[in-house]
Amino acid sequence: MYSSDAEFFSKYKKTDNMVKDMYGSGGISRYIELLEQNSDNLVISKNWEFYRQLKHLRWVRNQIAHSDEKDSFATVEDVENLDIIHKSFIDRNDPLCLMKAEDEAILRRTGKYAPGYGMAEAGQGDESNFLSITIFLFLLLVTVMFFMFLAARL
Repeated sequence: MYSSDAEFFSKYKKTDNMVKDMYGSGGISRYIELLEQNSDNLVISKNWEFYRQLKHLRWVRNQIAHSDEKDSFATVEDVENLDIIHKSFIDRNDPLCLMKAEDEAILRRTGKYAPGYGMAEAGQGDESNFLSITIFLFLLLVTVMFFMFLAARL
């Protein structure tokens, strides 16, 4: 293994472990899946180069890990780009974090999530509607039972 490959592999592993801590098991591969699932989100689409770069860096990592060839795969530019990606995660400036921050800003501004913003499309607000209906039905039931009790006493 060439020194650039060894340096890249070590940094990739460190970044992958950090992403696992932030976004769950699967690391960078899971993160790429999440970006693909939210590709229609405006914040994600504006940062699509991040996605392409991450996919390329994962490909380089896989070439180093699984290839029998004697050639070096990681370039100096790959190592530099991996450093930039790693810093984006540390600074919470990665696309998924930016998307979440945008969703939270919309929630603070409007009191509800706006449609078309990735995580917000998961039906935020359905829980409060269900709770309101449940409370209404419970009060209706208590009222009916109260009047039945009064009618039975007469």
